[in-house]
Amino acid sequence: ATTVKGQWAVCTPDTASNFSAVGFYFARTIQAATGVPVGLVTNAVGGTNIELWMSQDILLNTPSLKPYARQMRESLDTYQQQLTASLPAIEQWTRDSRVAQQADRPLPMPPAWPEYPFGERVARPRCVTLHNGHIAPLIPMAMRGVLWHQGESNADDTLYLEKKSAMLASWRQWFQHESLPFYFVQLAAFEKPSD
Repeated sequence: ATTVKGQWAVCTPDTASNFSAVGFYFARTIQAATGVPVGLVTNAVGGTNIELWMSQDILLNTPSLKPYARQMRESLDTYQQQLTASLPAIEQWTRDSRVAQQADRPLPMPPAWPEYPFGERVARPRCVTLHNGHIAPLIPMAMRGVLWHQGESNADDTLYLEKKSAMLASWRQWFQHESLPFYFVQLAAFEKPSD
């Protein structure tokens, strides 16, 4: 994608309620300390993994993410094989649906679609899609920092630290700001402590 939807809004009691509470209080603190107006861009999708916000190139070619890259490649290969095997049934369903629609009859049930790669449920977006649709269109926007409020979707991911490091380095490169500050908002008291 090369464009994004959205609009600027002045912070008021009416508009603030639709924004990030963490972002609101963060910006208010910075503005109070510096006296400089702060503009925030919210770019959030709840319940998503960090992989969705990273480019495919970074996920496949970062040495510390080699185990994940192998899983990605294997999952993509499996998905492609399943999709290829499903194509005849999908094409037949498409033809039958057109005939039913022209005859004003109920549409036939669609065939089973292969599960998305990376073990994701159908209702969740595929890996890297949020990078392609939400981050890439913003490049090369000038930014002073990133406030990353990760949800619990990666809470048990053994590679999460490496993924954060790779994403941080790649965003700094994309936005042409080698010291772009990243502030990570940690979840408070999510689940019980674990060794």
